Amino acid sequence: MKFTDFNQSIWNETSAYYDTCVIPYSGLTGNETPPRVVQLLSGLKERLEWIEVPFKGRVITYPALQYCFEGFSEFTNYLINNLRSVGFKFVILVVAPSVIIKQECAFDLVIDDRNDDSAKCKEEILQLWRKDVSNL
Repeated sequence: MKFTDFNQSIWNETSAYYDTCVIPYSGLTGNETPPRVVQLLSGLKERLEWIEVPFKGRVITYPALQYCFEGFSEFTNYLINNLRSVGFKFVILVVAPSVIIKQECAFDLVIDDRNDDSAKCKEEILQLWRKDVSNL
């Protein structure tokens, strides 16, 4: 689900079921032509569908981080801590195709060119959740 599908009442009733937050990342620099931006965003949309469709009812997709910038790692660590404070146990970054994350980030999982197919992406998310269950 997307964050826009919720109001306070729905969140109060269902928040226990939504333990995973997905953050889309476009990785734009401002050097892209409009056709390239469309290409990146289309690829990002496809990757988001790999997660949103099979895991509906457990994941929430938040607004995208659009641009890369110096201090990205510090900002995302701050963001992750805040998301955990409102109840998310897992935070997943979904990166547009061919965008490279150059800084270390504390996301539980990064979906990027290394896991660029629906089945592999799904399996990595399931492994993340299984690992948490086995640590109980």
